[in-house]
Amino acid sequence: MLRFIRSVLRQFLVMVFAAGLFIFLSFVLLFGLSSVISQQGKAVPVEGVLVLDLGMEIYDRPAVADPVEELLAELGGGRVPRMSLTDVLTALENAKSDSRISAILVTGGFIQSGSMANSLATLTELREKLIEVRAAGKKIFAYTHSDGLGEFYIKSVATEWWMDPFGTLDYRGLAAQMAYLGGALENIGVEVQIIRAGDYKSFGESFVRETMSDEAREAFETELADLWLTIREGLEAETDLSLEGLDVMANTRPLIDAESARAIGLVDDLLYYDEMRETLIAVAGMDPTGETFKQVALSQYTMSLDGGALGRSGTPEDGSIAVVYAEGTIVDGKGDETTIGGDHYAQLIRELRLDPAVDAIVLRVNSPGGSASASEMIAREVELANELKPVVVSMGGYAASGGYYISAQARSIFAQETTVTGSIGVVAMIPSLEEMTGKLAIQFETVATNRHGTLWSIMEKKTDEQIGIFQEWISTTYDIFLARVSEGRNMTPLAAHEVAQGRVWTGVRAQTIGLVDHIGGLEDAVVFAAEEAALGTKFEIIEYPYPQSMTEVLFESLGSAQVGLKERFGLGQLDKEIAPLFDQWRLLLESSDPRHLYSYLPSRISW
Repeated sequence: MLRFIRSVLRQFLVMVFAAGLFIFLSFVLLFGLSSVISQQGKAVPVEGVLVLDLGMEIYDRPAVADPVEELLAELGGGRVPRMSLTDVLTALENAKSDSRISAILVTGGFIQSGSMANSLATLTELREKLIEVRAAGKKIFAYTHSDGLGEFYIKSVATEWWMDPFGTLDYRGLAAQMAYLGGALENIGVEVQIIRAGDYKSFGESFVRETMSDEAREAFETELADLWLTIREGLEAETDLSLEGLDVMANTRPLIDAESARAIGLVDDLLYYDEMRETLIAVAGMDPTGETFKQVALSQYTMSLDGGALGRSGTPEDGSIAVVYAEGTIVDGKGDETTIGGDHYAQLIRELRLDPAVDAIVLRVNSPGGSASASEMIAREVELANELKPVVVSMGGYAASGGYYISAQARSIFAQETTVTGSIGVVAMIPSLEEMTGKLAIQFETVATNRHGTLWSIMEKKTDEQIGIFQEWISTTYDIFLARVSEGRNMTPLAAHEVAQGRVWTGVRAQTIGLVDHIGGLEDAVVFAAEEAALGTKFEIIEYPYPQSMTEVLFESLGSAQVGLKERFGLGQLDKEIAPLFDQWRLLLESSDPRHLYSYLPSRISW
């Protein structure tokens, strides 16, 4: 009895201590958050050089403020900065005519996390905006310490480009890597059966093969060749190197030291950071601290702007354009902040269709696809909305497979030359654990009224008859996909099939075959939508889903603090190298289509 009382008392004291600790930490957190929020409300002094630090993730979708991450950033927690492409473009658009901004400095290096951020299409849109700023008369300075191809592509447009004398340019070209798990899954007794429509639809083959198929390799080689040509054309326009010379340099000098970069003419001068700072003090003057040049960070400058998104001003009386950001993998259900939930986006587009205050819709797509069922739900609402008001698609880095599915019925489609699109095809991916459970002496017994009662079970391998059932279902789904494409693109079903079959296209090539109407970015799509809706040049832009404020997600985020462990322990490069493996494994575990039907592009381009 005494032992029981001691045990109860011990548990009670533990609970009291835990509750007290929780309350104490909550007060500390709330105090820190109030400090962060109050700082966000302060006026931002704007004068001098606008500093565009590329050391961030640029997403299409407006960032959701996470108060815990904001607090960790204040405490040095290593949070990766994040901005939306709209905010970046809006800031640069305003800077063109802002007399307070004397010049722009592009510095730092991009964060490559393997997510949808910082795609080549995003870099292209940012680069084109910087060229506009330069054409408007603003000087653009760039500074390099250790840059890759993406930074090279951006900074090449600078009026003056300086490099650290100990710096390096990593100029290796483009690559796409996929992990092939066929052999590994076989070793542990997991078999994945793949049924597909489209000879070039490679999604799923990495789960059944140990090497890449000839069709997949051909498609990737064509895609990379197109992207590489577009990048070299951009670099040729800003350097003294030819297309051939830029290609030869990637093969012979993938790592370029500072002296060589200056000798080749890539950079204008070699300056240490303190020398660069002194140079900019002469341009913009000394800041109040007396330590550096007058400057304002791009994120701070964005907070100081009163104008609308993309530099557009207007009121509801002038007309409204809804910009809907569809970014991430397409999944069934509601989805979350990193995915495109079929139910959620179908409902959102339906509401915008029925809202008389919305004159046009711009659907910004940055997605490799996902669930075919969810894609069809969204595509249907796009079709219905386009019958009542203009729906214009702006493609980001990826609008492939399901990403193209939800785009096809728009009134017009814009893409960047470096957009990856197409991949029109469907795959059924059905894992079987029958051999693995057998090795573990686990037996599943079945009682059913009919012989296909376990058709969807992953505990047994599918028979040839069942494979035929799935193949028929796949073909039907593929035909529906083709119908969406042929109707939306004004093609015959045969013509749609010829450009489909799972083939991947870059934006520039997609335009030549009719899958894309215009080469241009998000701003171009918005202007086109305004013209289609007869809104003129003054209108309101409303972004969806709404970017939440810190207070709106405060209590949702109290238990989701994330510390930058990868950065602290130097695991960033390891994470990047094994990312293809985790991507494939995650797809296998998280695939959610109730009928196992997917329209997905499995690869990512690294630079």
